[in-house]
Amino acid sequence: MVVLVIGGLYSIPGLDKQFFPTPVIDRISISMPFPGASPREVEEQICVRVEEAIHDLDGIKEIRSTASDGLGQVVVEALPDFPTQRLTNEIKTRVDAITTFPNDAERPVVTELVYRHLLGIVQLAGELDEWELKELGETLRDDLARQPWISVVDLVSPRRYEVSVNVSETDLRRFNLSFDDVVAAIQSASLNLPAGAIKGQDGDIRVQTRGQAYDRADFERIVVVTARDGTQIYLGEIASIQDAFEDTDTLSRFNGMPGHALFAYVTTNPDVVQSSRVIADWVSQQAPNLPDGATLTFWRDAAVPFKGRVETLLKNGFGGLVLVFLVLVLFLRPAVAIWVSVGIAVAFLGAFLLLPYAGV
Repeated sequence: MVVLVIGGLYSIPGLDKQFFPTPVIDRISISMPFPGASPREVEEQICVRVEEAIHDLDGIKEIRSTASDGLGQVVVEALPDFPTQRLTNEIKTRVDAITTFPNDAERPVVTELVYRHLLGIVQLAGELDEWELKELGETLRDDLARQPWISVVDLVSPRRYEVSVNVSETDLRRFNLSFDDVVAAIQSASLNLPAGAIKGQDGDIRVQTRGQAYDRADFERIVVVTARDGTQIYLGEIASIQDAFEDTDTLSRFNGMPGHALFAYVTTNPDVVQSSRVIADWVSQQAPNLPDGATLTFWRDAAVPFKGRVETLLKNGFGGLVLVFLVLVLFLRPAVAIWVSVGIAVAFLGAFLLLPYAGV
């Protein structure tokens, strides 16, 4: 009995602290954007080709495909107890080997779906420029994701970066160009391409051409056309290029100020109490380093309702134990009441001792 009591008390701090058990998803997602394509085109040129490439892999229970405007998604459900990481790697190998995808389609993204427990939301707000606010949010997101007891941090609300290229008909006629010429120049110049490998005595060296354009300065240096005399016309000479944000109806404010939200998650071995403590300490450390007018607020803390439920369970358990003791004292001997009450407590502690071996 002493072993059960000591072992149970020792095991309690190591138990997972979460609202519900982590469900096993056993699914892999393959998503591939195809801008401007209809659902039928996405189905025929994306989904069907992915299905044909992976249908004969071991460990697949079911394949489901969804084709929508500009996006194809294939979800693979693995057989129970089959290693999903192994299946994910095999699917990625098969998908990367497909050479018949449309040229306008983007690269496929293969991910293993993992359940994420929401730990809380850290709200960044302040009367700052949109660029400054988003850059600050990205910096804070990366720093928070490096903290212990936190697996993933999502930055929610900000508009995505966008480089707008505006070309007037007057400039096109002046240089005897068409709009398609400009589009073709951007597509051919703004990309990274593999160029093979160089084998050496000390290993292989991968060679790539790095030409992907990311901001206004990169796009301005793209050569649209080269004349016979060697004169080059750059995109910056015939177009108005601006670093901006995509035009959406998104508006995010917190306490009347523009803001972005940092959603913190944990995927394995969750401990919402410890994770909450880490986030709260991190917010306290970051607050003095913020620009003037910016604030960080930690809300929707998952540890608050968790502690409330634990407190309710302890109160109800103690009340039930007292009730059992009183009933046994009234109708039986006090010694029996004491031993039964102690036995109930020891049984619970013994269960706590065994729970870690059951994966809890």
